[in-house]
Amino acid sequence: MKMLDAGVLGLVCPMINTAAEAELLVRYAKYPPRGERSLGPLRAAMLDGDGYAGGANAAIAVFPMVETAQALANLDDILAVDGIDGIYVGPGDLAVSLGVEPRMQGYDPQVGRTRRHPGADAGGGGADDRARLPLPHHVIGCPGPRRSGARLVARRASAGAAEMKELPMRELAFGQFAGGIVQCAYTVADIDKSMRDFTSRLGVAPWFVLGPFTAPEGQYRGKPTDLNLTLAIGFAGHMMIELIQQNNDVPSVYRETIAARGHGFHHWAIASSDFDADVARYRAMGYEIAFSDRSPRGVRIVYMDATRDLPGMVEIIEMTPALEANYAEMYRAARDFDGCDPIRRR
Repeated sequence: MKMLDAGVLGLVCPMINTAAEAELLVRYAKYPPRGERSLGPLRAAMLDGDGYAGGANAAIAVFPMVETAQALANLDDILAVDGIDGIYVGPGDLAVSLGVEPRMQGYDPQVGRTRRHPGADAGGGGADDRARLPLPHHVIGCPGPRRSGARLVARRASAGAAEMKELPMRELAFGQFAGGIVQCAYTVADIDKSMRDFTSRLGVAPWFVLGPFTAPEGQYRGKPTDLNLTLAIGFAGHMMIELIQQNNDVPSVYRETIAARGHGFHHWAIASSDFDADVARYRAMGYEIAFSDRSPRGVRIVYMDATRDLPGMVEIIEMTPALEANYAEMYRAARDFDGCDPIRRR
C-alpha cells in the first residue's frame, strides 16, 4: 500500500502461489468496494491529480509472480481472479522449485496459457528476456545491480486498453530521483557542534558550509524578511542531509518549529524539474507557501506548509543543471571521503 500511495501504477508481488493469495493481493491494491486499500495517496495525488482515487482501481496493474511449482499448477485459478492483469515469471526461483538448472531458453508453454485469459499479460525477469519472450510477454525486468536508469513500466489493463504507459523517473547526478525526496533537513542550535556530532555518530562527512548569509529575496508568510542563516550540507549515501542554524531572532519557519517542539527535523526537500507546476500542485492540495527565497546558489525555493498532514514542511527546490552539478560534487566527496577536511566552508 505504501508503494501505491507513493504513486506507482503497477505492482509485482513475489511468491503468489494460490488463487486465495492472488485475491488478497488484489484486495490490498484496490479501494473499496473491490478491495480494502486505505485512502492516503498524497504522493500519488501529486502525480496524477485530485481525481486519482476515483480512477486508481482501473489504472493500477497487478501482477503476481509465478516462481514455484505450486503457482504454476494453480496458474489458471490465479489468472481467473478479478483484478489480476497478468503474471510475472521469476525464472530462477521457478527453476529451483522444479528441480532444474536456473537457465532460461525460451518460455514454458504453460505460461502461454495467459492467452486464454483476455487482458492478461505475462512477463519475466532477466538480462536479455526481451529477445526471448514472445508476445504476450510485455513486462520485462530491468537488469543490473542498481536502479540506475530503471523505469517502471505498467500496462493500463482497464477497459481493454492495449497501450503501454511508461513512467520515466530521471536519476539525478547524485543518485536521487527528480520529483522525489532528495534532502532531510534539521534545525540546530550550534551548527559546528552538530556537524561534529553527525560525523562521529552517524558517519556523515564531509560538510559543506554556506553562510552566514541573509536570505536575498526572503518572504516569510507573504512578508519580506531579513532572515539570517548558516547552512551545512552533507550526504548519507545518496540522501542529502541539511543542518540549519538561524542566526537572528526574526520570525521564521524555523522559529515556528523550534517553538513547537525544539530543534530537530524540519522538512523534506523535493527536487523539482517544473518548479511552478509543483508549487501549484501543492497549493491545490491546500498547502500554502510559508517561506520563499532565491537561494545564494541562484535557484528558487519555497517551503510548503504541509504540517496539517505531515510531520514537517516540504521544500521545493528548482533543480537547475548548475545546482545538480554542485550537489553531485558534494555527493562524490562523501562517497570518496578519506577522513581529511570534514568541514569545508564556501
